[in-house]
Amino acid sequence: MGILVTSVAPLVCFAVALVGVQAYYTRYRFDERIVATCGILAILISACLLAAIISHASLRLRAPQIDGALDGADLALGLYAPAIVLKLSKYPAFAALLGVIYSSAMPVCVITALALAASGRRARACEFAFSFTFCILLAATVSAGFPALGSTVYHGMESTAGLPSQAGTFHMATVEYFRNDPSAIFDLAKVQGIVTFPSFHMVMAILLPYALRGETRIGIWIAVIWSLLVALSSVVIGGHYVIDLLAGAATWAASAWLIRSAGRDPDRAR
Repeated sequence: MGILVTSVAPLVCFAVALVGVQAYYTRYRFDERIVATCGILAILISACLLAAIISHASLRLRAPQIDGALDGADLALGLYAPAIVLKLSKYPAFAALLGVIYSSAMPVCVITALALAASGRRARACEFAFSFTFCILLAATVSAGFPALGSTVYHGMESTAGLPSQAGTFHMATVEYFRNDPSAIFDLAKVQGIVTFPSFHMVMAILLPYALRGETRIGIWIAVIWSLLVALSSVVIGGHYVIDLLAGAATWAASAWLIRSAGRDPDRAR
């Protein structure tokens, strides 16, 4: 698969420039907050770009889709994604709100990481960035071997009344293009969130309240409510199966365990 250099180059150059600023403020005019903020942003940009390349390029492998297995897992859990979607489609205003919440997940996480770094909470910002990077790259890699179209598409619910436009189906044109077009080119303008299992939106839903632990009570409650809405929007807007959310939570738990394990050894923690 080719890459449209003019699409990717500005983002790569920006990440490199951030590393340059970080190096300058590390060596010549030390400022811990600038160092942390530039470093964290460079890491998040690089992780997102690499995950996008992995997940989209892997569609060229045309691995068999695992929707049947994911749907069966939902049935076994007794938490059926189509039933949740149909129930919430009766409340179009709330479904529209979920559409906004779903789109807010990535910007909110990036802003949170930068706010932690800029406010001097470097350890918390690094913890956030590690979990974000670990989980998004693991999700992209897993999706290479176990792709899925999502519950909405699998059950033919594309035209369900009461849902926002393209709810659960927004990624289909992208999947079709990269999976079946022999001349597909990686272009950031054509990139979508195409990873179904595990759900990275669920990871982001957990990251925010966990990063804000110990903050003001009202801040925590806002984060928790936002987190629950992101999880719900992942099913209604993202077209995820419930098992995707559980796998996303397990992915985050693995990253948290690695951080906690490293924290027991001061050298590894640094």
